[in-house]
Amino acid sequence: MAEKLQASNKVEEITSISTANRMDNLDGFMEIDDLQPYREMSRDEVNDIKIYLEKNPTIKKRFVSEDNKFFMTTVQPYSSEGLNFFRDEVVSIVDPILGNYEIYYGGQAYVTGTMPAMIRDDVIVLARIGMLIMAMVLLLNLRSIPAVGMVIMVIGLSLFAMAGSMDGYTI
Repeated sequence: MAEKLQASNKVEEITSISTANRMDNLDGFMEIDDLQPYREMSRDEVNDIKIYLEKNPTIKKRFVSEDNKFFMTTVQPYSSEGLNFFRDEVVSIVDPILGNYEIYYGGQAYVTGTMPAMIRDDVIVLARIGMLIMAMVLLLNLRSIPAVGMVIMVIGLSLFAMAGSMDGYTI
């Protein structure tokens, strides 16, 4: 997963157990090595990583949940512009790989990338509900379907004209 994410041109840095380093003291010398040296590992090597993380709780907090049921991967974008595209790309890379696992996305980049679509969908639903309520109130007051249609047409044409004059658009 980390290799595929690093291949993306939108991802600057990935922090996870597979990309982290470990520092050990060997015979008075500091040795820096990969925390997970290779993909296929024996049970003893996995236990060695577990022991290392338990000895270093600050490092463990970055990668493993408190109840040891989840691990975390942090993916950092190059820039904060176009976070919706960054979010879509990360999800499209990760979902097929981790499809059989429980996945939770979070963080500022994910939320910022997700919000525009959620807001757009909510606004569309609210506008439809508002139009329906407005049509019902007009029908109750005017008691004529052609009159309600005319009022809605005037409102629609006014919105179209206002949208045409905004941001330099011309009709």
